[in-house]
Amino acid sequence: SGAGHHRTKAVRVKRGSGYLTKANGIAAGGYHTGVRRTDGTAWCWGYGQAGQLGDGQAGLHIRTKATRVLRGSGHLTGVTAI
Repeated sequence: SGAGHHRTKAVRVKRGSGYLTKANGIAAGGYHTGVRRTDGTAWCWGYGQAGQLGDGQAGLHIRTKATRVLRGSGHLTGVTAI
């Protein structure tokens, strides 16, 4: 699916070989989405260009699976809101 593709029903979001679970916060931009999980981690997917996915990638790219948000050489933890 690419730009212009719209869903009319909820779908399960993939993360790695499984699915993103235990989400308790969500935020969306024009072409990207972020989720906070109950364990305090943050995950994003969609189109990235200016750091909005938090994956350390520069330039236009797409993540079709939820990717854990980076912080320095590790991952962002203790997230209270997204």
